[in-house]
Amino acid sequence: MKNKNENKSKKKKFPDFSNLKHILLITLSFSILFIFLGFITGNHGALGILIIMTVFINIIPIVLSVYKKFRNIQEMEEKFPNLLYDLTESIRSGVPFHQALAITSKNNYGALSPEINKMSNQLSWGIPLDKVLTRFANRMKESKRLSTSIKIIKESFISGGEVTSTLESVAENVNNLQEINKEKKALLSQYVLLMYAISIIFIVIVAAINKFLLPVFQSGQDSEAGLSNLIQLDNPCNNPFGFEENVCWIYNTIYKCLLAPSNQVENICKLKNETETLRNISVYYTSLFFMMSLIQSIFSGLVAGQMSEGNVKAGLKHSIILAGITIGAFLILIQLGFLGI
Repeated sequence: MKNKNENKSKKKKFPDFSNLKHILLITLSFSILFIFLGFITGNHGALGILIIMTVFINIIPIVLSVYKKFRNIQEMEEKFPNLLYDLTESIRSGVPFHQALAITSKNNYGALSPEINKMSNQLSWGIPLDKVLTRFANRMKESKRLSTSIKIIKESFISGGEVTSTLESVAENVNNLQEINKEKKALLSQYVLLMYAISIIFIVIVAAINKFLLPVFQSGQDSEAGLSNLIQLDNPCNNPFGFEENVCWIYNTIYKCLLAPSNQVENICKLKNETETLRNISVYYTSLFFMMSLIQSIFSGLVAGQMSEGNVKAGLKHSIILAGITIGAFLILIQLGFLGI
């Protein structure tokens, strides 16, 4: 007994990494440490990049947790008809509803199994079946399909109707809806590819603008002739005012800490000829195009999820992939000389 208690106490000392609160507690601790180190260095650029890192460190677990819940709901909806068919067979063999539920709880229904076990335990404690079904429906609020189906089954049981026919009917309807959704997903998958194509084309257009148009703006900026008056385009961050100073600081920090090519970097978040380099119009537009591409990729991913699976949460995986493609593409294009100065 002592060994068992010691093992339990040892296990409790370690944080539960499946619990989002524990994960956020750890990431927030690291975030505070990173920001503190940034203040100690006294380097605003380093502080800026550390703040950006802490934002991503804290957002990623939340995004993954939301997506995991969404996938669990999807798996429950897929396994739900199998549960209803098994219940129907057990009830037709002469087993009461609550005993049939206890029998089916021994089967594997994926993400739905813990909920079935919970209902079976509640029935064994003497809780009425209608209350057990009501609680189950409340726990399934995130899935309108499941909660509605459970309410229909509960009303059939309370009214004394033929439960088996109701279970079969609900199972068939849920199966039909799933088939329709699969067909819809197959038809709309081309639009998901379209969202990816749009994001990549946007990056190509940005690279073309930077390669062919910005040199013209740069020559107009540097010349003393009438060309500069004709184009009238300057780096807005050369003389920022008010709120513009904060925006320009963000743009300059992104360029120094992430986008600057290796031949311009002297140290972490520090350029060789920093004052002169940051006055260049290409620095401003490279950071601007990067932010535009990143925002466009994130929202394209969300739209792809909404179109393909009917839920914005399903687009989180597309947003992460497209954001990674955007960041990687910009870093490669800058090193190759297609973007930046």
